[in-house]
Amino acid sequence: DHPVAQNPADDGRGRFSEFIADEVALELRMTWNAATSRMTYACDLAGRLPVTFAALGAGLIDPVHAKIIYELTDILSAADAAKADPVLAAAAQHKTYGELRAHAARLVLKLDPDSAERRKQALRKREAHVRPFREESGNAGIIARELPSDQVLASRSEEHTSELQSLRH
Repeated sequence: DHPVAQNPADDGRGRFSEFIADEVALELRMTWNAATSRMTYACDLAGRLPVTFAALGAGLIDPVHAKIIYELTDILSAADAAKADPVLAAAAQHKTYGELRAHAARLVLKLDPDSAERRKQALRKREAHVRPFREESGNAGIIARELPSDQVLASRSEEHTSELQSLRH
């Protein structure tokens, strides 16, 4: 059974057979989520970003360049990703990671001005969380990701900051 359905989704991404992530996770001794993430990355890189994939295979760019291109073009339609692919694969051959990230971000916004807001909303919906944890010292810590900016700024208010500082003394 082929791991990717023959008919890709409308956005050009492959669709996996029902249990393939379970098989990959078992074989590679990783979680189902990690296996799904790796499979999605590999299929999208080869299918949606073939020029980047070829440059990676030819050793013209390294895996970090490819990952940056993948991450920043992920929000684009298949047509816009196809436009960005050759431009970014060429740019990656002579740019640092930071330069490539900035170049890709500008190109993505040029191709799809609404992409920034869609990315922000999608990540907030998918990855927003607050996670408390125990420090090795026995104290507690807290990590928050993908929260609305106004909530983060409110948490940094003088009143709240002074409360936290009083706990240090």
